[in-house]
Order: sequence, then structure tokens, then C-alpha cells
Amino acid sequence: MNFQDLLYLSAQCAKEAGQIIVQISTEDDINVISKGIAGPVTRADKTVERMIVSTFNKYFPNLSIVGEEDEEPHDEYALAYSKPPASHPFKDCPLYDIDDIIAYIDPLDGTRDFVATVDDSTSDYRKNVTTLIGFTLKSTKQCVAGVVHFPFSEPNGHSVIGIVETKQVFGLQSSSMPNPNTVIYTQWAPYNTISEMDMYGSMLNIINSTMDIKQVFRAGGMGSKAVFALNAGGIYVDCGTGSKRWDSCAPEAIVRAAGGHVCDIVGDSIVYDPSLPIRNETGVVFFHPLAFEKHSALVDGRLMAVLEHVMDSWKK
Repeated sequence: MNFQDLLYLSAQCAKEAGQIIVQISTEDDINVISKGIAGPVTRADKTVERMIVSTFNKYFPNLSIVGEEDEEPHDEYALAYSKPPASHPFKDCPLYDIDDIIAYIDPLDGTRDFVATVDDSTSDYRKNVTTLIGFTLKSTKQCVAGVVHFPFSEPNGHSVIGIVETKQVFGLQSSSMPNPNTVIYTQWAPYNTISEMDMYGSMLNIINSTMDIKQVFRAGGMGSKAVFALNAGGIYVDCGTGSKRWDSCAPEAIVRAAGGHVCDIVGDSIVYDPSLPIRNETGVVFFHPLAFEKHSALVDGRLMAVLEHVMDSWKK
């Protein structure tokens, strides 16, 4: 079995994850446990990750896996594998060596939104809930593919899948009138201290004024915000230090596959190196292709220099 099979299986896992999440959202007890500043974790998070990890481990035992909830694999939780049809959409996907791949899994991205959805089934927060499965290469330390699944998208969930090398994106519905002056920020910004909150506010003000932002949206979950940025033709900016590589991997793959640009708030690429801290310590920025074309000079210039100065001042 090869990487094409793995990506096909990932799409199946993501769909199954969506069904699990929707089912648990209707039950009386979702078993919410606080992880402090990292936010809550629920029975849905753990059940979904256990299924994905078990499935990957059963059929791809040499695959390296980094999951948010550290669930152990058990064959009884694995999906049954079905060989992809000859006409499957990933048949042109590069045949990466499985030994060179790391899978980054966020079983339920947007857990705060999920909890809010359970509390109010009519809540608009449900659109922010996703399952993220991303893949990187150990040799390049860069993401190569990703799956973002929206479990509450009618009628039976919806997946967006990106393959970076071949610039293929499946399931993305872009706006007919993209606005490169649209920015999306996080809805649940984690602040460890008052000074960090001040830093975050300062950065948002700098971005809005420098980029002449016309529309501002807030949403939860990095997967939904990346897709939202591509749909709207704008930018997603995470100035905080709370996101992890499993949050950014799959969304980054989709943005880059769509021709967009991804960097941190000081303009550097995100490096997926297991020897480095898992946290995205200098934030994440996703650009729609048109937004990057309009604002690209700022990435290596004035905006990023100012943001870096604000962050350095905060750290002192």
C-alpha cells in the first residue's frame, strides 16, 4: 500500500469521524474535561482520535503519528479497509515513502465550538468544528497533504482535501467575488497573561491598519478559518502562541495546494520537525492567492518587522 491508499483511507476516516462527532453531540454526556489554557477535551475528541490512530496503525504500521490526545491504537477500533477504485481522485498523488511521512491528527478542531453546539444545537458555532488529518515529510519537514472534514455540513458532512505538490484541492468552494482585504481572526484567543492579551490586541490593530482591512470575521478552529479565508479570498491571522502543529498541518496543505501562502507572523515558513516544540510559537498566517499577491510585499517588509518587534518587546 502506498501514499495514495493512505490519503484515500484518511478521507474515509474523516467521514467516519464526522459521524462520530455528530452522534456524540446528540447525547446527554459528552464528558467535557478542561485542559486549562489549552481548552476542553471531550469524549468525541478521544473516540475519534482512537479510531484514526487505530486505523492508520493497522494498515500502515510504519507510519509515524502525532495526535493531540495521545490515544493508543487498538485493532478493534480500526475501520475496515477498502481498496480505492481505479478512478479515485488521488490516483495522481505523489507516491511518498510511508517511512518518510508523519501524520498530524487533530480529531476535533474547535472543541470550544463543539461544546457550544452541544449546549445549543441551533448555534452557528457548529460550522467551525472540523477533523484535521495532515501529512508531512520527515525529509523536508514540510506538509504535503491534508484533510479538513466538516461534520455538521449538510447533509452528511463535507471534506476539503489538498495535495501540495500537484496543486490539487477537492471540495473547496471559492467565492466568485474574493476580497483580499478580508481578515479572519481566532474567536477563542488563549491568553496566558494580561501582557499577552495586550500584545495580541496591538498586533491586530497593526494588521488592520497596515493592510487596509475592510472586513473582519472571527471564528473558532484553524481548519474552518483556513477554508473560510480561501472561500472569502482573504487572510487568516493567528497572532497567538496557542496553536500546535496538528492544528496547522492539514489547513496549511489545503491553502498551499490552492496556490495560497502560509507563514508565521514574522514571515517564516512553518517547520514540521518532531525535535522542535509542537507549539506554533510565532503564530500562523494563511493567505488566499489574491490576498498574497496584494499584500506579499508586507510579508518580508514593514508589517512583519513591526509584528516581530511587538512580539520581541512582549517576550522581554
